[in-house]
Amino acid sequence: MFEKLSSHSNNKDEASKSLWIFGYGSLIWKPDFPFEYCVVGHIEGFTRRFWQGSTWHRGDTKQPGRVVTLVEDKQGQVWGMAFKVAKEHVERAMGNLHEREIAVGGYELRRLRFKCNETPSHSFHVLVYAATPKNSLYLGPATTEELAVQIASARGQCGLNVEYLVRLADFMREKVPHYHEEHLFELEKLVRKELGLSTEISSSWTQLRCALV
Repeated sequence: MFEKLSSHSNNKDEASKSLWIFGYGSLIWKPDFPFEYCVVGHIEGFTRRFWQGSTWHRGDTKQPGRVVTLVEDKQGQVWGMAFKVAKEHVERAMGNLHEREIAVGGYELRRLRFKCNETPSHSFHVLVYAATPKNSLYLGPATTEELAVQIASARGQCGLNVEYLVRLADFMREKVPHYHEEHLFELEKLVRKELGLSTEISSSWTQLRCALV
């Protein structure tokens, strides 16, 4: 279950020990804040779904893009990166993230338990940005076919919506090859088909970029 935090939470008690931020979308490859260390791992009890709209980063008001949020699922796992932020950089990091994820993105700040993928494995609390149906950008469920059409055609200030999707799939293939995220990979396949590209998943975003941008 989500534990909601204020968007302006001080978090000084936790930050004095260490502050960790979990990225499961574009934060994975573009955190935009200084961090000391990062590690691959996952949270449990959720799945990742392209149910949040984007009218700035990956789309516009006429053609919203689709980005991921967390959906409760007792059997689910969501893999990503946890970033350790030094206490002297907490204020700057949280300020940047408030603008990016809350003011522009429509997300809310939560705190969840993260399981590290290191050996030996350990767990700790992380701050997470997640969207719910309460915000105006929330688009909600759709078939993978409908999602593919939207993602294939949307573009925002940060680039093509398809880049967001493929880079997320690239991360999973490279860092978590043992975990098959069916929704993500099926959607990637359909988007490639929609764009007239090969559905053989062998080319990364770096390889696809020249053909699409």
